[in-house]
Amino acid sequence: MAHIEAYPSFFDERGEIRDLLRDVQIDSVTLIRTRKGAVRGNHYHGHTEQYSYVLEGAIRWVTQVPGGERHEHRAKPGELFLSPPNEGHAMIAEIGRASCRERV
Repeated sequence: MAHIEAYPSFFDERGEIRDLLRDVQIDSVTLIRTRKGAVRGNHYHGHTEQYSYVLEGAIRWVTQVPGGERHEHRAKPGELFLSPPNEGHAMIAEIGRASCRERV
């Protein structure tokens, strides 16, 4: 799992615009809404990367590469993460219920 640093935002009287990703070929974009305590994912992708962006609530992001240590991070709104191919990942909703997922 890699934490992706946020790009700077552009603000004016209308609000805010911020790129979440740049220079990435996208295969699909998926919105996931999850009830507190539910587990999503708990799998890996053999050939694709998965970007996950938290919209609201809090999600415990659990990852593990084959033969490696298990890692956990409590993801909050506005955080973007990358799971590379073959990295197992699961999302557990702790509070709230949404994450946006993009696969490359």
